[in-house]
Amino acid sequence: MDWFTLEWLMQHLEWAVGLLLIGCIILFFFPILLGWQLKQYEKNDEIQKPKKIAQDEKIDF
Repeated sequence: MDWFTLEWLMQHLEWAVGLLLIGCIILFFFPILLGWQLKQYEKNDEIQKPKKIAQDEKIDF
């Protein structure tokens, strides 16, 4: 890695900063998107599964 010197980094600093910003944006939005997806899965499961009835409640037939 003889090409990766301080001089090269200073000449290409905007690319290095841009790459770091893109990485930070991805790392910031990943947990948000994952949480949103898990919330959607939970909502779909509630729609498909019938609600459980507590044992205290009586069912009149």
